[in-house]
Amino acid sequence: MPDNSYQIALQRRAAHVITEDLLDQASREGLPMLTWSIGDVGAQIAGVSYAHPSSKRRDEITAWAKALNIELSEHASDTAVTIMGIAKQAQTSFGFATIMLICDVYSDEDQAAAADRSERHYAIPVAGGTVRP
Repeated sequence: MPDNSYQIALQRRAAHVITEDLLDQASREGLPMLTWSIGDVGAQIAGVSYAHPSSKRRDEITAWAKALNIELSEHASDTAVTIMGIAKQAQTSFGFATIMLICDVYSDEDQAAAADRSERHYAIPVAGGTVRP
């Protein structure tokens, strides 16, 4: 069995960034709640908005992007607009981390509910692997 102790240490660092940096900042600044995930390679964190109605997601991700100084981009498909931004090597109180913010905004709320149930997965491209929220 491979020794995963280094990677586990990085995941612990990412967990500390969520609990000690991001959630503290959310509490202080009144930021909206996101679903936070930790990646399997490096100190990687993803914040995803699943707010309903889905139009509220844009506001949530934008608020977090402003707070973390992350530039957002939009990618349109036939059914949704995906809004995302990545801060690679973001300085935290626990060292550096890659932080991704993402949401899908649908024009049809029934599509939003169905897509949320299907658990759409994203991958953050980073050196040495990916992070999946």
